[in-house]
Amino acid sequence: MGNRTTAGAHPGHNLRKYRGVLVGITALLLAGCSGNSTDAVQAPGPAASAPALTADPRPTPEPDESSGPVGGPAFEPENAQSADGAPAVLRSDAAANPVLVEPSSFDGEAVYEDGVVAATSNIRRGTVDEEGIGVVAGAEYIVFTVSVRNGSSDTLDLTAVVPTLTYGEDRVSAAPLYRGVEAFDLTGKLEPGAVTEAEYAFQLPAGATDPVLYIDLNGSHAPLVFSGDLP
Repeated sequence: MGNRTTAGAHPGHNLRKYRGVLVGITALLLAGCSGNSTDAVQAPGPAASAPALTADPRPTPEPDESSGPVGGPAFEPENAQSADGAPAVLRSDAAANPVLVEPSSFDGEAVYEDGVVAATSNIRRGTVDEEGIGVVAGAEYIVFTVSVRNGSSDTLDLTAVVPTLTYGEDRVSAAPLYRGVEAFDLTGKLEPGAVTEAEYAFQLPAGATDPVLYIDLNGSHAPLVFSGDLP
């Protein structure tokens, strides 16, 4: 009998079969690479940048726009007034119903409901002869002696007294003066029956009209108000 060779065992047939498979796989790979070329390899991009800073629409407060020094009284913005016309003073210990006092003339006495009595005296004028911060050489000034007698039964707190002198139709606040003149404040605690004095000086033009002196003693007493003619 002669030898027979089967189709599966023919070497040429197997080689052509393998070549066809390789060609098909190669075509598939090339098609996949070309279709996903942008996704398969991505160049590293720049790092995410921080959000851009934008300008704050709120205006920056001016240096003098403060609610006042911490721990003591302070004026509201210039020429602000309380309900009774006195300069507004902020106090952390302000009483809802302070002890009241009637306004007085410069030559009279102001008597509080609790017996505390205050008065002005020895009012005199002068001219500034020094120079410095807040001082204008040649400016005219006025000095008040202010006395306080504690006729109440409680100790009177005078540790944060605020004096203010206003004048004119626009109620301008006169600048306080502590240089080139003898001036000192009310201070400390005043025991019942005791008396104390202070010298308050302000730069005040000779022709100033309608002067009013306010003395805010503390948070439990309404401000003293003195007005009238000056020497």
